[in-house]
Amino acid sequence: MERRSRKLYSERELAMFCMQISLFWKAGAPLTECFEIMAEDAASEKEMEKLKNISLDLEKGEPFYKVLEQAGCFPLYLARMAELGQKTGNLGTVMQSLSEYYEKEDRMIKNIRSAISYPVMMITMLLVILLVLFTKVIPVFEQVYVLMGVRPLPVFTAGFRLGGIFAGVALVLLATAGLTVAGAAAVADTGGDFVRLQKLKNWLKGHDKTMLAIAGQRFASVMAMAFCSGMELDEGLELAQKLVDNEKAAARIRECSRKLQEGEDFGEAMKETGLFGSFHIQMIKAGRRSGRLAEVMEDISEDYRQQAEDAMDHMAARAEPVLAAVLAVVVGLILLSVMLPLAGTLARIG
Repeated sequence: MERRSRKLYSERELAMFCMQISLFWKAGAPLTECFEIMAEDAASEKEMEKLKNISLDLEKGEPFYKVLEQAGCFPLYLARMAELGQKTGNLGTVMQSLSEYYEKEDRMIKNIRSAISYPVMMITMLLVILLVLFTKVIPVFEQVYVLMGVRPLPVFTAGFRLGGIFAGVALVLLATAGLTVAGAAAVADTGGDFVRLQKLKNWLKGHDKTMLAIAGQRFASVMAMAFCSGMELDEGLELAQKLVDNEKAAARIRECSRKLQEGEDFGEAMKETGLFGSFHIQMIKAGRRSGRLAEVMEDISEDYRQQAEDAMDHMAARAEPVLAAVLAVVVGLILLSVMLPLAGTLARIG
């Protein structure tokens, strides 16, 4: 697996970067001027230095895609697509397609973070509430009952102790998991990786419907971009295999590429490998016959994006009532355990 260089731009910033390149190229302006302008408004010294070095290399006559590769801070597939665009004379169109691709990636990443962060936040709040109830509130009632000469049922007392321990341990585990994920993300951003965490991530990506929909969206988007830029089908599949970020989908793409090399039809190869469903295969066949395959792949990409967003929205919507129900049941049990001894005492007094 290739080590990743530290990124200079986020997906949203890469989208704007590619759009600026596209605008300058289509206007016939030199790219050196584009990078000089970007360097003037750079957000950091590091970014300014990188952009100035790129401008200097372009002035020396270095090809644009070579300069991007040498910079070491841009995705390799961006440099590869730039190479394709420059060699075919379609750099402006390719960079515009890349801009749209990164905009979709940015939206997808934000949706994933939102879908994960909301349930995690709800679970954390639930555990904090339970920990406070079990360790701070309930002991106060127990002391009051002792002063009144009333002792709660042993089963309730044991339950409160276990509940407090469970909530505390769960919070510690949740914090540890959060720190581990944050550390893994920081290490991965510098080119390293945690092997076990990577294996777990790959397993989830291969079995979760949302992750498979995201992989389908990326595959269709990359293929649409490849067709728009004039890339050969086998080259597009090779590029898509690297960009889907999903081992299961990548294996299917490799199998599809093998079948194409054996002379099988593109639509049939995709159908047999399970890359797309029957409805999408029909769209692909119609797109090939009508010469509008790039547009069809864009439509398929949008369909998968919508499926992924619906799945994430459903997950978030399903988590809230479940957590609320758990909290209601626990609070109800606590109220019963507190009120039953009090009711017995009042009955004796009466």
